This record gives sequence, structure tokens and C-alpha cells, in this order.
Amino acid sequence: MKTEIWAHRGASRDEPENTMAAFEKACKDGADGLEMDVQRTKDGELVVFHDEALGRLTGDPRQLKDLTRKELRALRVANAHDIPLLADVLRFCKEQDLRLNIKLKNSVHLYPGLEEEIAELVRDAGLFSDRIIYSSFNHLSIQKMKSIDPKAPVGLLYAGILHEPWNYAKTLGADALHPMLNSLQIPDFVKHCHVEGIRVHTWTADEDAHILAALALGA
Repeated sequence: MKTEIWAHRGASRDEPENTMAAFEKACKDGADGLEMDVQRTKDGELVVFHDEALGRLTGDPRQLKDLTRKELRALRVANAHDIPLLADVLRFCKEQDLRLNIKLKNSVHLYPGLEEEIAELVRDAGLFSDRIIYSSFNHLSIQKMKSIDPKAPVGLLYAGILHEPWNYAKTLGADALHPMLNSLQIPDFVKHCHVEGIRVHTWTADEDAHILAALALGA
């Protein structure tokens, strides 16, 4: 399987994460795809933002889910950038012919119905299933996403060490595992996954040594 480079929250080393500036920079840098996080505002708008709390990036201590879209517009990421709508990022990816890893941020706040709403926006944007992968730490949500859009690949995010995770992925109908980088140290981890037809999308290989190690393992 070909190794691909996906920009985690966009080119987040050069621009503030999950902003249009970060996504545009990743595109210019030649990334194979973008990874981003989706949550829902108090009034039902889907926006791209990683943390449940707004403080780290905007200085506002409140939870994103408790603010309306209008209230979010008054905030700035790193004092300069808007929090983008999912629809705007989808439109950008369509225009640039980029692939997209849509991470559902629903393992702390569950956001009932988030899966259907995301799938509808993806369809409205004219993005085909082969341009999208859905991922989440909420594996029940990933099962639901697969039932809504069976043709779209789905990946299971996790941070610990699992017993035979390739079999777990098959049980849930997942197409990929999204393990933390240290999981690649398990003997023959990548080999077992590939034998079972499960892709490996590790996070986050940012340092040269980590990238080379992941490449050597076939991830």
C-alpha cells in the first residue's frame, strides 16, 4: 500500500490549526489529503475545531457546543482567523481536488445526529465517497457512519494498545485503523493489518525520525 501524507488539522506547524489558512498551506505544500475535526454549535451549525473548550486557541473559556455560530464569529483563532464552517472546507477540498479525513469530535459531547448531518453536507458539496474518510474515537459513531455511507472508508482512532486490533476493525466493519504512532512498535502490526485488508493511518508522525520509522514499517 502506498504511503500518503495527510496534513493533521492542515499545515498546523505553519498556520493555526483547522483554519482555512492551514488548509490552503497544506494544499500548496502538496499534501495528499487534509485531516480536520467537526463539532456542532448551539444553533446546529457544523464547524471545524479540535478542542471541546475554546480557550487554548481563542482565549474564551466556554465550550464550543454552548455558543451559536454568531457568537463564534466574534472569536478569533490565534487572534486572526475565523473558525470555519464544515461546508466551506468541503467546498475548498472539492475545488482543489483534495481528499479529506473528517474526524467526528463526538467522544466527549455526543452530538446526536452528527453523522447524518455530515453525510448530507458531503453529498451537497458533490464529494464522492472515494475522496472522504471518516474517523473518530467514538467507534459506535463510526459504525453508524458506515451504515449511512457504506461506500465511504471509515477509520478507528485510538491511543492505547489493543489486542489484535485488525480483527477488532473487521468486527466493526472498519476499513482502517488510526493508531497513535507508538502502536507501530508492536511486532508485525502493519503486516497483520495489511494481510487482513486494513489500512494503517498513524498519528502524528511529525519528526523526521518518526516519519522514517513509519515508512520502514510500511505504514
